[in-house]
Amino acid sequence: MKEVEVIIGIILIVVGAILFEMNWGNIIRAFGLILVSAGVIYYVVAVDSLDETKKKKKSERRVW
Repeated sequence: MKEVEVIIGIILIVVGAILFEMNWGNIIRAFGLILVSAGVIYYVVAVDSLDETKKKKKSERRVW
């Protein structure tokens, strides 16, 4: 399920970057910047939690 969260983060980054680069006005640019920021935070949290679960599984294998 974490892979889906990573994909959602990437989609938010891409859509936010597209909106930020459009010349529709300052409100749209601000919304694009917010989407990019949210996507980056979401992506970092998802990748970090995914990394932690892999580390946890590796440490459990070593115990046995």
